[in-house]
Amino acid sequence: MSYKVYTVDNEKENRALRRKSKRVQNPQDPEMIILRQEMDRICNHPGVAGIAAPQLGKPVRIFALSGGIDTSGGVSNNKRRLPNLFFYNPRLIGYSSESTKSIEGCLSVPERGGYVDSPNEITIKWDCPSSFTCPAGVSGGKNHFHQYTFTGFHARAVRHEMDHLDGMIYIDHCEKVHTNQELEAMFEAAQAAEKVNPDDLMTVAEEATKSELEGMKKKRAPRKKKEPASTK
Repeated sequence: MSYKVYTVDNEKENRALRRKSKRVQNPQDPEMIILRQEMDRICNHPGVAGIAAPQLGKPVRIFALSGGIDTSGGVSNNKRRLPNLFFYNPRLIGYSSESTKSIEGCLSVPERGGYVDSPNEITIKWDCPSSFTCPAGVSGGKNHFHQYTFTGFHARAVRHEMDHLDGMIYIDHCEKVHTNQELEAMFEAAQAAEKVNPDDLMTVAEEATKSELEGMKKKRAPRKKKEPASTK
């Protein structure tokens, strides 16, 4: 079974994305297991940072973050995918007063992105059945509740997915939403003015693939001067 990713471009799907999600009562329910498998599949796509259940038309409080690639071995052929992380019934505990403005994108807002001011740290508590993978270093308790403070890119990703569970999308926080072409032009203009921050390329853009980001970096890199043709 394959779920469709809902987008804001479809009126009916947009209304569904704006609904507040309900608690998961039984993570082992067959429908929840199928949903988790589909979210797992999507998180394995290159460039996808995470996915929330409402994006698949399921108004339940589950989101997942991509586990990414383990590069600790240092040898390319030894790289392996880390398990994706699942969060059931997450609750916000607190967040830092310090924040950073950076670009975000979303599978539910295709081909667009915008600057969002997001906390540098965020602490959440969630249900994590013992059979599921949770981040290293989490504090556990009875009934498999866990609490963890995420920082940097992961803090932004957690806030982004938590928003989905409450019927919000990153575009609600943007002064303006740009097309991918507009964003690329902005980077090129900033590069020409020597004001670009390399960190701006690190986004929670679920929609932007790694190849797209690499392409933007290459376009921003100074071009090598061609050697004059030999007169011999």
